[in-house]
Amino acid sequence: MDNSEIFDTFLFMSPEKIEIFVKNKDDKNSHYRNKIDIEHLGKEKNLLLIDKFLNQNIFKIEKELNFFVKNIFLIIDNDQFLSVKVSFKRKNDEDIFNLKNLNYLLKEAKYQINESYKEKVITHMIIDNYFIDNKIYKDLPKDVECNQFSISMNFICIAIDYIKQMEQILGNYQIKIQQIISAQYLRDIFGNNNDDFFDFSQKILNGYNPNEILLIPKNNKNKGFFEKFFLFFS
Repeated sequence: MDNSEIFDTFLFMSPEKIEIFVKNKDDKNSHYRNKIDIEHLGKEKNLLLIDKFLNQNIFKIEKELNFFVKNIFLIIDNDQFLSVKVSFKRKNDEDIFNLKNLNYLLKEAKYQINESYKEKVITHMIIDNYFIDNKIYKDLPKDVECNQFSISMNFICIAIDYIKQMEQILGNYQIKIQQIISAQYLRDIFGNNNDDFFDFSQKILNGYNPNEILLIPKNNKNKGFFEKFFLFFS
């Protein structure tokens, strides 16, 4: 029996430790957890250590839980992330502010970030505020009449080269990156309780923050992170 549809697999990485965690998709039960504390090594040594750690744990997970680890959620806690705060404005031609014209603005915003930061890839796309005829909304208003609207956003990005290195390591075990999660973003939302990184990540992936645009592909079958990521607006 293949239990791939039952479990989520998370890999946490920081300069201090590497930790792998397998949990049930529908509850908080931990089915496998292992970690290694590491010193502040050079970049190349850290990558070799990640490969060694995966080699020691992936096959053990697959044997104990009877499923193949095909996808993994990366929780990364290091200085590879960049936070970009921007605002985008549009004149409203339809009189009503709705999801249709919001989606247009989000596509434009995402395009501008991709063009300006070609060496980065977006991991989190968050709306901080909505400005509708100069009135501020924290949450998405529904069918509000207006002449113009704008949104202020926070794009959390990570270096493409770093993710390509991780894809290469995970590829040795036929594992693809399902999603990348910033540990600092989790702290910003939930506080500094590091023991709950995995539960918090699952909450974020399930839409905990209503102002985060979840970058989920329409069809992620057999696609790597860079292939599938940009299918959200297609």
